[in-house]
Parts: sequence; structure tokens; C-alpha cells
Amino acid sequence: LHEAAEGGYTTIVGHLLAAVSDPAKKDYFVHMKERFERTALYFAEFNQHRECIELLDRVFGDAQRRVYDAVIARRFVKVRELLGRNLDLGRRKWLLQWEDDEGNTAFHKAMLEGNVDVVGPLIRSLPEEKHSIAVYLLKKNRAGQSPLGLIREDRREAVHKIITDEEIPMEDLSTEEY
Repeated sequence: LHEAAEGGYTTIVGHLLAAVSDPAKKDYFVHMKERFERTALYFAEFNQHRECIELLDRVFGDAQRRVYDAVIARRFVKVRELLGRNLDLGRRKWLLQWEDDEGNTAFHKAMLEGNVDVVGPLIRSLPEEKHSIAVYLLKKNRAGQSPLGLIREDRREAVHKIITDEEIPMEDLSTEEY
């Protein structure tokens, strides 16, 4: 499934999904990760195979995981679309709080990947909740690392400019709390 999605072979992806009739097994199959924790949807997103993305989106059904996969695939347009203003505040917060098995959120992954293009849309997704964004930027994963602690040195200045431009109140929070 991963290879078919990576190559944009929508027909093969469809046949593979159709071959699994048990909904629980299909759910497992679609959410299955390869050794680097990437799903088939990640590969379709990364390579911009629109038809595969649409097919997997219909089956995937997990909005939080889609945001996460779009972040690690460096698809900032998709992140903006998924966190669009048409979602109410509670739903946008819910999407940003999703964690992988290591406790990494979309913010952690964006910083780990050095993906500054995605940081802006993530931060701007909650304009009415700037304090919440600060909390997300300081939230530690299971390894005890916050997204801000994971910024690659060559990207640090760009991320800090986004935080400053968006007036995120970082000084109000103690990094010891998170």
C-alpha cells in the first residue's frame, strides 16, 4: 500500500483497500506505519498524488492523523486547508493536540523536520487562542523535549520571527511547567 501510494498508483491502492473487507482490518491496514512511522497517506501527500490522497482520505477518516501526516510531508497548503477557518475553535484545538506514540504533536514534527513553512499555518490556526499556541510550543513529548527545544539551529531565527510577528505570549509561560 505504501509503495502504491508513493508511486501514485490509485487503481492499485483501490484494489488493495477493496481486498480487505473487515472494517477493523482495513482500519489497521490504512493506518499501518512503515519503519520510519510514515503511513501510505504520508507518501501520497509527500509526492502530491491527488487521486491517491482523496482515496486514502475517504478511508483514513482520521482528521488528526491527516494534519500530522501533512506536517511531516511538508504540505503547508494541506495543513492550512485541514485547519481552515471553517472549523470551530474546539475542533482546531483537537487537531493540534493529537500525539504520535512518542508524544510528538504536529508542532514537534514541524520543528524536528525543520519545516518552517508549516509552523506559520499551525500557529495562525488559533488566532483567538494565542496563549494555547504558546502552551503547544512548550508541551514536552515523552522524551522531555518541547517543540521549541527541537528547532534546528539554522531554522531558529525564522521560527522566532513567526512567533514574534504573531504576538504569541511566550513570556507569560514558564518553561518549567511544560
